[in-house]
Amino acid sequence: MAASDEYNMKQALELYLASLKMDDKLMELRIKEAWYLQMGNAIAKRTTSLTYKNHVLNIRLNSAVLRNELTGQLSLIQSLLNERLGAEIIKEIYFK
Repeated sequence: MAASDEYNMKQALELYLASLKMDDKLMELRIKEAWYLQMGNAIAKRTTSLTYKNHVLNIRLNSAVLRNELTGQLSLIQSLLNERLGAEIIKEIYFK
């Protein structure tokens, strides 16, 4: 096997998950964990759903006041989450 054909276990697993179309679901789980750790308990309690697909994060909140407050901080939230994830994973965030 040529050196260029060798994969480490992480690369092989990522390729396998991508072939199963599960890479977004795995990333969604990582983002959910980052969201709850970064935003704290008060915001986590008001988060009813969080979905991720194609670098877009959709967050549903049960508080209009909180939704308006967080909408004003989109770039900061995006930066904090991407920093916690270790890469620029999230390109856009939408609150609903």
